[in-house]
Amino acid sequence: MADSVNKFGPPQQCEVFGQLLQVRTKLLKHFGTTCMYEVEITNKSQKDINTRVGFTSLNGGKNEVFAVNSAMVRLKPNYYAVYKLEKRECLKKGKKNPIESCMTCNPTLGFL
Repeated sequence: MADSVNKFGPPQQCEVFGQLLQVRTKLLKHFGTTCMYEVEITNKSQKDINTRVGFTSLNGGKNEVFAVNSAMVRLKPNYYAVYKLEKRECLKKGKKNPIESCMTCNPTLGFL
């Protein structure tokens, strides 16, 4: 994550199903207990990638990505796309600085 709102954080490399991806995130806003982010994903591998991405949520003791809060990623090599994703129940109601809370909510991306 970046250190301020509406600014992309540093790129992070990750391997998903044997494919190398670069991911950057940016906090956009919050409403209620939900935080909105932009996620930029770049396909750094030599093959097309076709997967679903979303923030993980704890469900029954295990992390899951729910289809309703996810996006379909279809990228050719060296192409990128930006997705708007939300992390629900990230904030406690009545927090004094909800933007700061969104930045420290530790959203974790999951791929299906």
